[in-house]
Amino acid sequence: MNETPEPTPWLTDPRARPSAQEARLEQALAPLRFDAERHPLALDEAPAPAAKSRRLAWATALAALFAAAGWWVLRERADQPAEQAPLPRAFEVIALQGDASLSSGVGGAAAHERIVCGDGALAHVRVGAIGSLTLEENSRLRLERGGPDGYQVFLEQGALSASIFAAPRVFTVGTPAGLAVDLGCIYRTEVEADGSTRLKVTSGRVSFEADGRRSLVPAGAECHALPGRGPSAPVWSDAPPELQQLALEFDALAPGAARLERMQPALAVARPRDTLTLFHLLERAAPTDRALLVAGLEAALGASEAFETERLLAGDPGAFAALRELLEREW
Repeated sequence: MNETPEPTPWLTDPRARPSAQEARLEQALAPLRFDAERHPLALDEAPAPAAKSRRLAWATALAALFAAAGWWVLRERADQPAEQAPLPRAFEVIALQGDASLSSGVGGAAAHERIVCGDGALAHVRVGAIGSLTLEENSRLRLERGGPDGYQVFLEQGALSASIFAAPRVFTVGTPAGLAVDLGCIYRTEVEADGSTRLKVTSGRVSFEADGRRSLVPAGAECHALPGRGPSAPVWSDAPPELQQLALEFDALAPGAARLERMQPALAVARPRDTLTLFHLLERAAPTDRALLVAGLEAALGASEAFETERLLAGDPGAFAALRELLEREW
């Protein structure tokens, strides 16, 4: 068996003397030895001016090529339509419970979908990405319009609960007695067979509007509306009964002695926060009613020095706007 020869010191120690065999190997490889004199290294020398110029030219050309390619790619992308996330459907009926149905039809000049709920039925509707609706039993609802310009439904009859979280006036509920304009809130709207409507707000605010008349209904308040007459003055749900009754009857009472006599017991029990009702009555009052209402507002709020009585009695729009700004702190 052949044994592996021990390495000689010549392989690891340049001062050691090689064996005869090693000497012959070294002599055979001598012509291949690197000769620094014949092949001097020039690692630290700068490149010749001509070579340097050629390299710079190549680098400049490559940079221009990459810039042109990048511009072309950006131009091609700019010509392509931007990719957008798909928009949610305007309305999506997510549940029909019991005797509830969805059908298509035409109202006026526009197509729409109608949801009808019978006895014991419910319907749940998603409104784009801004909220949801619940249609209660014995109700009819038209889904009229929805998209970037806003959402609108029309409650023909029955009750609807809305939970909307969007910018003011993005969502509206039409009724036979007027339009409930959502200001970002939760509320319930109920329409009777004769078209009379009741709006009650749980959170946020709703503006009920019809024929130039507007009632601001904050959370905890409600108002009623009749077709052809529009909304009553809003009242807090816990307001004194006398004031609630006055708000319902005020628009039907003719200006004069009978209306003034009806107003006095209600004004006598008004609380500071009931300025919500008194201010709305003042906005729609006849000139002969204003003095009693202004006095009632001053008594309820206890801040007569902040009132511009003469301008209010004259029906000055600027005075009304300033008073609204003052009173809204209590609403």
